[in-house]
Amino acid sequence: MLAGWLAARPSGELFTTTMRAIGAMLASRPQEEREAGTKDLLSYLSSIATASGGVLGFGAVSAEERAVLARITQELEKTHKSTDVLPKK
Repeated sequence: MLAGWLAARPSGELFTTTMRAIGAMLASRPQEEREAGTKDLLSYLSSIATASGGVLGFGAVSAEERAVLARITQELEKTHKSTDVLPKK
């Protein structure tokens, strides 16, 4: 399945459904665990984006990747209906 996603990008519907599932899993946890889980998820995604490109740390995260990270953050905020769930920057 993952190899197929490398060859052909998954649909936007899959992204939306996946974000809803992640949001529901986080929402079911106590606040402290939600905050830690959200922080960890965003940290992992940022690390993956950084590792996937760039030269010597410059330009490592593309504009498209930054946009996706921002969308994920927004989706998590929407799911929880509060930015209190997201870690403070």
